[in-house]
Amino acid sequence: MDTYNTKRGWISGAFPAMRPLDVNKPHLFITLEKVQYATDRLTRATYSPIITAEKGFVTDLASVPSFLPLALHSNRLSGPAIIHDWLYGKPSCYQGTTRKIADLIFRDAMIDNGVRKITAYTYYSFVRVFGWRYYADA
Repeated sequence: MDTYNTKRGWISGAFPAMRPLDVNKPHLFITLEKVQYATDRLTRATYSPIITAEKGFVTDLASVPSFLPLALHSNRLSGPAIIHDWLYGKPSCYQGTTRKIADLIFRDAMIDNGVRKITAYTYYSFVRVFGWRYYADA
C-alpha cells in the first residue's frame, strides 16, 4: 500500500473558529473557517493527503459516553475532533479511509496539536471502543 510522501501536520484550523449552532442545541458547533490537516496515513487511492472539513461544517466535537471526562472543548482538541467527525461522516470522500485510519488520524492530529501523548492515546482508545456507533458506514 503506497502512501503519499507528505509531511503530517496542520495546514489551517488547528485552533478553529466556531460558534454554537443554536441556543437550543448547545452541544453542536458550526465551523467559521476551513479546517485542514495533512496526513501520511492515506493511500494513493485517495484524492489528496489533505483532509479538509469545509467552513460551515456542523460538529458535536465528541460523541462520548457521559461518564467519561470531556476536555474536547479545549482548543487543542477541537481541531482534531472536527477532522475526526468529518472523516466519520464522509468516509466515501476519502477512498480507503476505514474507521481505524480515521481514528489514527485523530490521534496523530491531537499529538501534532500539542496534546500530551497519554491524552491522545486515551482518546484514541475511547474512539476505538465506542466509535463504531457513529461511523457512517458502520
